[in-house]
Amino acid sequence: MSGNGSVSEVIGDAAIASDPRFADASSRAKNRRELDALIARFFAANTRADLEAKLRDAAVAYGGVNSVETFSRHPQLQRRTVTLESGETAELVGSPVQYSFEDAQKSLGRIPRIGEHSEAIRREIARIEANV
Repeated sequence: MSGNGSVSEVIGDAAIASDPRFADASSRAKNRRELDALIARFFAANTRADLEAKLRDAAVAYGGVNSVETFSRHPQLQRRTVTLESGETAELVGSPVQYSFEDAQKSLGRIPRIGEHSEAIRREIARIEANV
């Protein structure tokens, strides 16, 4: 499989890389059933964790399909506590941007009122524009 040798290495069958049925995209499309069967057997014989490790080690792009349960436990979907204007708290989905130095469980604090920081933001933008 020209340009896809790493896939054959992951599967552990170096012969796939030189097999004319899989030499180029057109050949792979014509022989898709055979290639799909090879890949399906390989996937069936390995755990998800093993597959992810092998694909990652070989620098092969992949994307896992999660169950609803696994998806719901994804770190990006963890809830964060915010304080509403009334003083009550609410749980919101956390920021998609996460830093290694930031405590993911830390409360996000109080949500600002509409316009609360508008003047400060305008002053900051004016200072930046004045320095440009």
